Amino acid sequence: MRWPIRNQILIPFALIQVVAMVILTSLSAWISLQSVEKQVSSRLTHVTQIVEQAWYPLTSQVLTQLKSLTEAELLVIDSSGAVLESTMANSPGQISLDAQTPISTIEGLPLIEIAGDRYFLGRAMRSQKNSVREVLILYPENQWAMARQRAVLLPVACGSLILLLMLLTSLWIARRFSRRVLAVQQHVNRISSGQFQPVPDSTINDELRDLSHDVNQMAAALEESIRQIRENERMATLHQLAGGLAHNLRNALTGARMAVQLHQRSCDSDDQESIQVALTQLRRTEEQIRSLLRLSHGKLTPARPAPLNQVLEEVTALIEPLCRHHQVTFEFEQQNCEYEVSDGEGIAAALLNLLTNAIEATGSQGVVQFQAGRNNGCCCILVRDNGSGIAPESLPHLFTPFVTTKIEGVGIGLPVAKQTIEELGGTLTMNRVANWTEFQVRIPIAESGNKPSQQVLLQEQGSR
Repeated sequence: MRWPIRNQILIPFALIQVVAMVILTSLSAWISLQSVEKQVSSRLTHVTQIVEQAWYPLTSQVLTQLKSLTEAELLVIDSSGAVLESTMANSPGQISLDAQTPISTIEGLPLIEIAGDRYFLGRAMRSQKNSVREVLILYPENQWAMARQRAVLLPVACGSLILLLMLLTSLWIARRFSRRVLAVQQHVNRISSGQFQPVPDSTINDELRDLSHDVNQMAAALEESIRQIRENERMATLHQLAGGLAHNLRNALTGARMAVQLHQRSCDSDDQESIQVALTQLRRTEEQIRSLLRLSHGKLTPARPAPLNQVLEEVTALIEPLCRHHQVTFEFEQQNCEYEVSDGEGIAAALLNLLTNAIEATGSQGVVQFQAGRNNGCCCILVRDNGSGIAPESLPHLFTPFVTTKIEGVGIGLPVAKQTIEELGGTLTMNRVANWTEFQVRIPIAESGNKPSQQVLLQEQGSR
């Protein structure tokens, strides 16, 4: 059986409030009744004392005035019970009190019935001219009952009103808590369906606000976990794709390299630069494909240190023919690069990717700048082009695998370059400054084994 939290809060509080208010109202009503009965008894006793002590004769006019003051009927009888004076409209001529048995009493005063009406009886004796007169003070029972009703009505009305307000307040509080708990439940249901948008925290600083805040944190953690899982799935797909493509490309590249080598041996031309560049590119591509094959089998290619100036010269030798082919002006500058980097092959591949992207972005008659140097103990390399730049909507996914705006692109060049540089403890950042697109590489330099050299700042031309 479902037991909603609203009922768990409301019903116990409502029962406690009802019981408490019934007890308090009953006690207040009982006290009021006791007070009314004491007032009636006190009034009759007071009138009795006044009558007994009065020295003036009790004429009809005096009795009428006493009635207006006490709200009681007054009768004067003699020793035989004959009524001498009376304030009653239908006064009996004879009253025999000894023959009547009291119906009940209030504070010691009997309740008797006279001429069909019931009265509380008070008696006062007066001696007058050698005769004894008795004054009967009759207080109507209906007036006493009305006084009791008035006395009970106020506590009951106040108690009922307070109880109603307390129940409504409890209901409002219970519904309010129930709505807040329901909001957290709905948020959890949205998270289970894949919607991780956070909900605003409550303005009330309590445990439910803490719970909502924790659910928001859980949603953010789940969203990040799912993103990591998808990233790992893309990388797993990349490994599988790399393994299949690398196997076929390696055989094709080996055949192409052998054909170029045979042509080089049979060619009598003294200008072997183009052929040598082709052979270098083929050998580098073969080595990268071997690395992909080892990676697809779960084996990492060990990093091989290399002098940075040698890496830069090899990269420049491969890029310059490409720039001439695309009619792009290539500007290269290096200063104080006579030191080793821990992964020459990885840095070369990353720089080739950045420079190739710059050449494609700038187009014919464009300019690509390639600068390298040292700054604050770091190897600083800058690749700049004056192309149209990267679309703003593509910036958040710039280094995301398999996300590309090129028709024939795969979307793994920049992510792989960034991963390679970060594995060396460096950073790869992108910036747009004065119509120039800049990619900056910073890699810490291991000082052991390197000759001291002065610090050279990059010519960033306005870049940060």
